[in-house]
Amino acid sequence: MSGNDRIDIAKSRENRMSDSNEGKLQTVPNNVPAKTSRTLQLGQMDSIDLTGLTDSQIEELKMRHVGVMLDLKKKATEMQLDVGALDASLSSFNKQAENATKAGYSATIQHSQSSSIGRTEVIIGNTEKAASGKLSLSAAGESSNLLRIVIVIAVALVLIALFIGKH
Repeated sequence: MSGNDRIDIAKSRENRMSDSNEGKLQTVPNNVPAKTSRTLQLGQMDSIDLTGLTDSQIEELKMRHVGVMLDLKKKATEMQLDVGALDASLSSFNKQAENATKAGYSATIQHSQSSSIGRTEVIIGNTEKAASGKLSLSAAGESSNLLRIVIVIAVALVLIALFIGKH
């Protein structure tokens, strides 16, 4: 934008601001405080009427609103990053499985993660296990209870042996 364009825009604004009846420019002094809005815009269509609140209460609500909006923006950005990372991971897994297939190798890739978009579990590959779509307990984020079960049975057998031995 050139200097002449700026002057033309300024003149255009002056013309729009002039009173057609008097032909005079109406100016607003810089030291006049702006009137506090009596509504709080929540979205494109929703707003809250703040009539009846003091100016300080309105300003406090507006500050809280800004804080909430920043938190939402942060969460949306985090989710967008997590979606991008998941997309990159899945693309990589698919490419690796494709390369293994082309080279004549078998491949099963299991992956699970929890992120801001939720828990994702995937199994990709060219094997029967991958085709079944069933993740191992560890890949699914679950622990095996086998060791606990064996310990409980062993303790029960020892207690039974002690009980029988005393009779």
